[in-house]
Amino acid sequence: MRKNSRTASVNRVTWVGFWLNLFLTMAKLTAGIFGHCGAMVTEN
Repeated sequence: MRKNSRTASVNRVTWVGFWLNLFLTMAKLTAGIFGHCGAMVTEN
């Protein structure tokens, strides 16, 4: 695998992971607020 191809793959995986984690964090925070669950809100 060429270096540029590998770098592009690493960058893509990093950004996909970042956006997925951000989405999951926001979903968990929203569920905690609407569900009146202080533990879920505090955990974020």
